[in-house]
Amino acid sequence: MLTKCHSILVMSYWYLKELILKENNTAIGITVYSPNQEELLNIKTLYNESFQFLYYLNSEIDKTFFNELDNVEFIGNGTNDGLGVAINSIAERAYQRNFKYLLILDQDTKCNIYELMQNVDDELTHFQKNAVAYHLNSKYRKRNKIGDFIINSSTVFDLENFKKLGGMSSSYFLDGLDYDFCLRSWDQNMFIYSLPMMDYFDHNSLQDGLNLKIFNRKFNIRKYSQSRYKEIELSYRNAFLFSIRRKFYRAFMSLLKSYLIFKCSRLASKIIFIRG
Repeated sequence: MLTKCHSILVMSYWYLKELILKENNTAIGITVYSPNQEELLNIKTLYNESFQFLYYLNSEIDKTFFNELDNVEFIGNGTNDGLGVAINSIAERAYQRNFKYLLILDQDTKCNIYELMQNVDDELTHFQKNAVAYHLNSKYRKRNKIGDFIINSSTVFDLENFKKLGGMSSSYFLDGLDYDFCLRSWDQNMFIYSLPMMDYFDHNSLQDGLNLKIFNRKFNIRKYSQSRYKEIELSYRNAFLFSIRRKFYRAFMSLLKSYLIFKCSRLASKIIFIRG
């Protein structure tokens, strides 16, 4: 009798879990690359069994660390294929699983997933059909259609429109993906919206580098390799050319501001890390 009751309870548990997953329209994707112990623990902390998590492995990790977690799927073979390939692969898998939206997070992003997703589901009911992305970590304090550039992390993508746009460009390994995605979205008359959810996120405490506050603005000063700096410079050049050709003058000015901040940050990193 006890064995039968136990079997019924177990079956009921899995049925309810499947029901909850089917009701969720949003999958959660994280690209995993050489995480340290703190970042591994953070990935595990982000987990909530009510949601489908898709991890793209851009490096090898010990998967047994996640053995006790349900609704977790690993993609990739542990080689660094670049962020564009990772996001596109996660998006394709989420689309195959019949999810409507995909939330992308970094492995060092801290947030309360359950609380965040409750608010996201409510917010997504307010927008138009040609919206391709919703940036949650936005400086705007109200719902907005934005012309500024967004970053991939803490952004929800509408998977149907993401596929129509062609996803992320494979021409970029890491830097420039977000600029290219935004410019192509605007060129195809697809909208990017901001959602006022910045307070849910902590992007800084697990990042390496030095955090500085200058003119009431936070900067993370890091020392990159020369090849990384060249990649960043090339991504800016391509974005500048695209915005000029399409007469996206507001985007051009936003890019220029971002580029000047990048150059100042690079100069500061030279001074700080040389002295160190």
